[in-house]
Amino acid sequence: MLKNFFKDGIKNYWRNIDKAIFVSFLMLFILGVFFSFASTSTLAGERLNKDYYFFFSKHLIFAISSIFLMILISSVQINFLKKFLILVFIFALISLILVFFFIFLVKVS
Repeated sequence: MLKNFFKDGIKNYWRNIDKAIFVSFLMLFILGVFFSFASTSTLAGERLNKDYYFFFSKHLIFAISSIFLMILISSVQINFLKKFLILVFIFALISLILVFFFIFLVKVS
């Protein structure tokens, strides 16, 4: 039963997703990882005394986690989102206001 649930869930997800936007995101992630590898590997090793693949591995970890996060967020049902929309908005607004205060604190000190 659980196997059919995941199988049907993946089919419904793939059927409802905008494939052009999904492929565009994947291409941008792949290009970003490639350019991160090509441009910073020698810089990190020679000038910053870091591992040659320090920035590449960091960027790769964030790119892979963001792809999984994108898939997770896009698979959430809209009815579920409507229940928590006000809370999400308030959290985002408070976060933006906190950024302003943190920038002000950094400039003062």
